[in-house]
Amino acid sequence: LHDTVLYCSLHDPAAPCPTGHTTNKTVSVWGSGGRIELKVDKFMALQKTVQPDWYQSMADGETWQTSTSRKRVRKSVDRTLAHLDECLTVHQKSQELDGVGVFGVVEGGDILEERVRSARETAKRPVAGFCLDGFQTGAMDQALRSQLITAVTKELPEDKPRWDTDRYLIPVLYIPKKSNKSLRWTKNNLVKIVKLTQYIKQQKMGGLSLSRLIRFQCVHSVCSCLLHLF
Repeated sequence: LHDTVLYCSLHDPAAPCPTGHTTNKTVSVWGSGGRIELKVDKFMALQKTVQPDWYQSMADGETWQTSTSRKRVRKSVDRTLAHLDECLTVHQKSQELDGVGVFGVVEGGDILEERVRSARETAKRPVAGFCLDGFQTGAMDQALRSQLITAVTKELPEDKPRWDTDRYLIPVLYIPKKSNKSLRWTKNNLVKIVKLTQYIKQQKMGGLSLSRLIRFQCVHSVCSCLLHLF
C-alpha cells in the first residue's frame, strides 16, 4: 500500500457500537468475533504493527445519544484526554511510529462547554490533527451540530487537519494550507480521498462508510486489524 493513505480509526463510523463498555483504562471494539477490550499497551502494539500514516487515539465516544447526562459527557472528555496522553507517551518512545501522525479526538457530546474544553485541551497536545467525533450519527439537530463544529474549529490550530464525518457517514478531511511535514501524506493521496468522497456522494451511497467501502485502499479500522492479528 505504498501509494495509498492508511488511516486507523477506532471504530467503523457506519457500524453502531453498544454503549457501556468503556472504562478509565480501556475501550472496546467490535469485530466479527464479538467484543475486544483494548488497553493502551495493546492498542499501541496494533499501531506499531500496522504503521499507518495516521491513527485515531483511544477515546470514549459513548456520548452521542441526546439523553446523555452532563456528568457522563464530562467524564468522556476527561477519559479521552487521559487516553490521548497515554498514547502519546508510548508513541513518542516508539521508533516504529516515527513519522506517523496521531489524531487527537474531540468529544463533548451536545454540550457546547465540553466540546470547547475538549478541543482546547486536545490542541495543547503534540498531535498531528484532530478527529471531530460524535457528529456522524444523525441524532443531533443540524443547527446544533453546526454551532458545535463552528465553536470547536475556532479552538483548533489552522495548520493541522481535522477529520470529520458528515451527516451521510462519509469521512471528510479538512486540509490546511500549511500541513505538518512530518506526516507521510502526499497531495496525490489527499486528492484520492477527495475524489472518492465526491464519487460516493454522486452515487448516493451515503449509507456506506469509507472504512467499509475502501478500507483495502485508503482507510483501515482497528477492528479489521484485530481480525488479522489476534
